[in-house]
Amino acid sequence: MPSPDFGAGALRPLFFMKELEFVYLVSSVYDPLVVKLGMTSNWERRFKQLKIGHLAVEEVVIETEHARAVEKAHHELMAGRRLPQSEWFILHGDTHKNSVIASLKEAERAETRKRRKKDLRIEAKLLKIFGSPPTQQDLLKIFSDANKGPYRGPTRDPEESYKIQQAYRVLRNEFLEVD
Repeated sequence: MPSPDFGAGALRPLFFMKELEFVYLVSSVYDPLVVKLGMTSNWERRFKQLKIGHLAVEEVVIETEHARAVEKAHHELMAGRRLPQSEWFILHGDTHKNSVIASLKEAERAETRKRRKKDLRIEAKLLKIFGSPPTQQDLLKIFSDANKGPYRGPTRDPEESYKIQQAYRVLRNEFLEVD
């Protein structure tokens, strides 16, 4: 197999990736210390709903696999400042607002590091199986051929079949893993 531009993250768009969601912090145009911390799977739609630029100002938007957990943790941090029955909060001041923004950005950096570490672990396992990094085309073949079973498909030899089944297990176990 030729050596591709495999790189950490090359697998993510292709296989079993949890759908990325967005956690956002917006502030009111009338009072910059009144903020909404929420999550959405479609930031473009939510951007329009919140009337960003007219009634609200975008402060920070992060893309994450763990939006619910990030949102919940930050809601708990600001619980005493919450407006009843809403996701709107009145912050203490600019310092408080900046610390919330910094915390959200750190959550995004931590997740990026975690995903990169996982991708490198998968890459190392696949290198053990194949001896060289598989291309994205090879990875697609793994998933399509894995379901055919051993010795099926055009001129399948037992060693190739075994490698494909091994690689499929690695990818399935890593991407279906519960975080």
